[in-house]
Amino acid sequence: MTLDDGYEPEQAVANTKKLINNKEVFALIGGVGTPTVNAIEPITSQAKMPFIAPFTGAQFLRDPYKRYVVNTRASYWQETEAWVDYAVEKLGYNKFSILYQDDSYGRAGLSGVERALQKRDLALLSEGTYKRNTTAIKMALFNIMKKKPEMVFMVGAYKPCAAFIKLAKERKSTAKFVNISFVGTKAILEELGNQDEGVIIS
Repeated sequence: MTLDDGYEPEQAVANTKKLINNKEVFALIGGVGTPTVNAIEPITSQAKMPFIAPFTGAQFLRDPYKRYVVNTRASYWQETEAWVDYAVEKLGYNKFSILYQDDSYGRAGLSGVERALQKRDLALLSEGTYKRNTTAIKMALFNIMKKKPEMVFMVGAYKPCAAFIKLAKERKSTAKFVNISFVGTKAILEELGNQDEGVIIS
């Protein structure tokens, strides 16, 4: 049985309750997104229903330990640590900014980036946000690019991230763009077309 929540927490809660009340459902598999998973995990745990492979790397699924959650992917803290290590140690960069979705997903990535930078006595130059289920990134682009970062970390969905990258390239930015795995490699590359040079996906 499959139900679509439209990437909205309220609908995810309604769907989850419907599935829990269906006596033929033993477990939930692959809920997508930090905001939606954050809303439904307390419900599945209270029902003692296994929640397998939620599609988010948010730290709240790992700390504290959740008995009924089966994580199958790296955490966002692990991904962002790898980003910063690569950028600093391999590329020699020290000027960083971030674009993130303005919700629990984006803030999970932001906290991971800040944590990784602080370990190296570094901080973000600038940041910008956009609202979930939109591609309204122009103000974020202005706020980020005025500081001329060498690398922009991106914690978002593929359409707004691609829109940001394409517009930055139109404005002659030479920054590299690092996307978190949730973005979906195939989806963002298709959206970027021939504008994928300098784009990294963890």
